[in-house]
Amino acid sequence: MKPDAWARRGSNPEPRDYESPALTIELQALYRENLTGYCRLCYRFSYGLCYFHGMHANATQRKAKPEDTAENHRNRFIRVLDHRKQPVRGLWERNGVFYHQTRVAGEKSPRRIRLEATTLTEARAEMAETAKKRVAKELPARGLKPTFAASAEEYLEVTRKTKKAGTVHKEECNLGMWKREIGALRVDQVTRAHILSVLEKRIKAGASKRTVNLDLIMVGNVFRRCLAREEIRKLPTDGIEPHDYTRPTRRLITEDELSRLLGAAKAAGRNGAQFYDYLRLLTYTGAREQDALRLRWDAIDFKGERLTFDTQKRDTTVWLDFNPALGALLREMHARRAPDSEYLFPSPRRGGGPDRPCGSFRAALNLAKVTAKLPDIGFHDLRHHFASVAVMAGIDVMTIAAWLGHKDKGALVLSTYGHLRDKHKREAARKLSF
Repeated sequence: MKPDAWARRGSNPEPRDYESPALTIELQALYRENLTGYCRLCYRFSYGLCYFHGMHANATQRKAKPEDTAENHRNRFIRVLDHRKQPVRGLWERNGVFYHQTRVAGEKSPRRIRLEATTLTEARAEMAETAKKRVAKELPARGLKPTFAASAEEYLEVTRKTKKAGTVHKEECNLGMWKREIGALRVDQVTRAHILSVLEKRIKAGASKRTVNLDLIMVGNVFRRCLAREEIRKLPTDGIEPHDYTRPTRRLITEDELSRLLGAAKAAGRNGAQFYDYLRLLTYTGAREQDALRLRWDAIDFKGERLTFDTQKRDTTVWLDFNPALGALLREMHARRAPDSEYLFPSPRRGGGPDRPCGSFRAALNLAKVTAKLPDIGFHDLRHHFASVAVMAGIDVMTIAAWLGHKDKGALVLSTYGHLRDKHKREAARKLSF
């Protein structure tokens, strides 16, 4: 007999013929066992229902679904409507910023281009410019932006074709420092904080304020190129002010110091005679160090008494008329010139090889400075000496600027040597007597 059927017979059922007392006891034990398992199953099922319906004591209540309000459109692209409440084709907005959505040939998904416009009229005008760039295939490439190291190398590739070797070498050294600091960052990841951190590090390492300003200019050149290629939205160098720097006033060499230096030059090694001529040429012409070293004999017009320099710094040609001292020096040097060289200062190491100018007189200058006890004198001091003598001789500043190869029509001459001219005028005025 089944347990449920047996239970319906009453509390004291009469045993049937085929039911023995032993069998009745066994059925009662089976019923109690099945009833206990059934209760356990119901309890677990009921607990699960209560738990998943939020009835658990430690459970949190589910948040209600937010309403569709303007606050919930934040960080989402929404269509821009015109004054007739009609959507403007291709114009979207997110967080107050306009975006132009357009399709580019060869790309599966549309591209959203951020606009700088702040009004609907400006946005439409900027969208028209973006459309022109899309037709001309001038839109920036999609995907990750290049690293600063890659952008700096591209900048140097262009620089090597347009600038001189000396300038390129300086920029390579400077950008090498920037590569070590921020080279691994992508150009759109570099911030003003990165630039300031590097500049502060340079100052702490002992770099001068002028050097740090040049560092800022150099890294700015790379980022301006990235901005032109639309790889960045703004320059990370914007808002960074250069350090206040006042160029130290270079003192003028006196006649006594010049005489001592020229006297020491004659004994400056086995090339003392050539070095002596070189110093006198710098003194009488105001030429730069490298420009004078590359001077050829065909650049000298003895009949017209004019000397022609091809300046390396500004890539210009300078014509200088002979003064009495310069004319005498050049004629003296021409009388004893080396017959196998076209240079005024040929290299003493050329031997039987190709003709080339002397590379440098720096070693001879260092030796002469020790002998003359003038540790702070350099080649550029002779250029300043020439300009100061010309100013005090009453020559107009435009003529002096032309002789020096300046293109500023005398502005630098006035700012550097104006005090000498004023002093010379005052002394000349005192000599007047009536």
